[in-house]
Amino acid sequence: MEKNKTGLHIFIAEDEELISKLYRLQMESAGHTVTITEDGFKAVEMMKALDKRPDLLLLDVGLPGINGKEVYEEAVKIFGSIPTIFCSGTYSNSIDTVYLSEHPNTHALLKPVSMKTIADVMSKLLGEMDS
Repeated sequence: MEKNKTGLHIFIAEDEELISKLYRLQMESAGHTVTITEDGFKAVEMMKALDKRPDLLLLDVGLPGINGKEVYEEAVKIFGSIPTIFCSGTYSNSIDTVYLSEHPNTHALLKPVSMKTIADVMSKLLGEMDS
């Protein structure tokens, strides 16, 4: 999937249906193309099938199948370095400040998180978006 004329391609893996619908609605209304799944294994399979690397990953840490950290690590194998926002409803020992510092272009947010906060982090990670 390619960038559309006004936005980016955002790949989202989120297992809470209400949150994933909110992400989709907000991202698409901002002009972005969204690919979304609710399962870690499906996320990896879907990424392997993409023609181009997404511009950003938005990953729930607590996904069924494999977790968000494992999805990210598979995405790096597929695409190389990729801007990623990890979201979690609880603090995760697997995504700590050491892990984030070792993986440039990543950021972790604790749910609930506002769409403005996500947009601000996207701007920071991508360095080109308006918040």
